[in-house]
Amino acid sequence: MHRIAVDVPLANGAQWTFNGNHYRPTFKPSVSIKWGNTRVCHYHITDGQIKYVNDCSHDFKGKTVALPDIPEGELF
Repeated sequence: MHRIAVDVPLANGAQWTFNGNHYRPTFKPSVSIKWGNTRVCHYHITDGQIKYVNDCSHDFKGKTVALPDIPEGELF
């Protein structure tokens, strides 16, 4: 699970907007996580759907999936 900072930016200054809908959330801009020289997870969350971008280095590359339910205690 990746943290998406809405109210307070991450240490690197990254921050997103949130549409306020906890059932069909939209965050902007896209989320892009890079680690190592070759690993990338890049996606958009729109209306409760995760749309993985084609530059991802994992099996979800190019796919769209429903955002899973997150247990209440795991939300920040």
